[in-house]
Amino acid sequence: MTEVNDRYFSKHGHELRFEVAETYGEEVTSIRKTADLWTKDVIGYVGPQETCVHEGRMAAAFNLPMISYFCTHNETSNKKHFPTFARTRPPDLQISKSVVSLLLAYNWTQ
Repeated sequence: MTEVNDRYFSKHGHELRFEVAETYGEEVTSIRKTADLWTKDVIGYVGPQETCVHEGRMAAAFNLPMISYFCTHNETSNKKHFPTFARTRPPDLQISKSVVSLLLAYNWTQ
């Protein structure tokens, strides 16, 4: 974090900080932590991991970006309901379609 701040932010008078909020994949805990971070004036979210639908809606309601590194729920692809949500991993449905396309392209049957 120090290197990133020194290289990109400090010279412009800014500082990037992070707050860890471990949820252990528990949805209610994740929702609570998302709201708690909002009260601390965060400017965005990285995560959560397993759960993300309700948290993504909260981020949209607060107009804060949320970047998920693990969420695969297809529902969060709907930009109307999740306008501030982005992911680094494709939804399960897309992965399934890609695997089927690969199998068909190579005529793999077994």
